[in-house]
Order: sequence, then structure tokens, then C-alpha cells
Amino acid sequence: MNKKTSKHVIDLIFPIALFVVFMIASIGVLLISINFYTKNVEEIAAKEESRTALSYITTKIHRNDLNGGVSIDQIEGVDCLSLVGEKGNTKYHTYIYIHKGKLKELVTNGQITPRLTDGTAILDISFLEMMELSPGLFKFTVVDHLGHVHSQIIAERSS
Repeated sequence: MNKKTSKHVIDLIFPIALFVVFMIASIGVLLISINFYTKNVEEIAAKEESRTALSYITTKIHRNDLNGGVSIDQIEGVDCLSLVGEKGNTKYHTYIYIHKGKLKELVTNGQITPRLTDGTAILDISFLEMMELSPGLFKFTVVDHLGHVHSQIIAERSS
């Protein structure tokens, strides 16, 4: 006896259709995961920049903490953190400020007029606000390129 099995088109189309649906779902999940990962990495990096800037400013204040050696001055109309320090018998001035979207530092011997363009770029920061709340007590607010705002209050130890 010969048994004839009949093949239908659906026997071929169903596995192919199932495979295509599986591939489309896999690619969709992969694209969503990539988008989620990219946003998280960018957000973490931006927050890290802000925290690094605040930590840098805190460290600079504490390293140059002489009585009355920390103030907020202006260079070319821009607020600058001014730190006066000594190395041996030589006094120097360190200015920390924001210029063209960059946190910059400028170290001078105090005998020349500082210019904003002379500073060394440290980090990319969109905004930096400096306030002296009371003598020896400062508040710094940093905004990263994603718009996250971070603030820190720093006190001079020598005050």
C-alpha cells in the first residue's frame, strides 16, 4: 500500500512566518535596549561631570585655605573663584571660572591682569553660579549639558 502524504503550502509558510515574527521581535527588543543603555550612559556621564566639577572646586578651596584667601572676584565681568596661595616666598592667585561652556583654571603670580582666554580648560560645564553666603561660606551651583542641577555649600576651614 502506498500512502500519499499531501503537503500544503501552510506547512512551509507557517515556520517561515514564525521565524520572521521572532526576528522582528528580537530586533525590536535589541533596539529598545540600545536606546535605554545609551540614554543611561549619557546621563551618568553628565552627572559625573557636575559632581567632578564640584569636587574639584571643594578640593581647590581646601588646599588653598588661608585665612581670607578665598573670595569671589570678577574677571571681564565673569564671576571667578579667587584663591590666594603661597609656595615658598611666592604668592600666587588661582582663578576658577566658566568660559564658553568650559570650567577653566588660571594660575598667575598676581602681578599681571588675568584674562578669561588664558585659563586651562578642565571640564565641559554649561553653567556655574558662585555665591558667598557669609564670610567663609560659599555655595556653588553647576548645570551639566543635560540640564541637571547640582549644588554644594563649602566652608573655609580657616574661617
